[in-house]
Amino acid sequence: MKILVVEDNGGARRSFCRLLADNGHVVCSASDCSEGIEMAKTNLFDLIITDFDTPGEKNGHDLIREVLAAKPESKIWFMTGYPDQETFQDALSLGAKTGHR
Repeated sequence: MKILVVEDNGGARRSFCRLLADNGHVVCSASDCSEGIEMAKTNLFDLIITDFDTPGEKNGHDLIREVLAAKPESKIWFMTGYPDQETFQDALSLGAKTGHR
């Protein structure tokens, strides 16, 4: 699988990418959602994994909304260090296909 990982925490991003690559996946990464949105719009990924609450101009809400508007077939899995039912429901209502708390 070709997977895009969007995570602002450098250590977490590198560890997650290494774990996926060690299991045979082709992995690309972005350090913020603005970069992730551009990468997702210009490349074909089997899966996009994004942090939901990221600092910067755009966050996981924006990524889900913009990527699915451009490429409705995209599969997006979100993660967050601040899980609550509202965050989970927000991501699903935006069109994330899978969510984990």
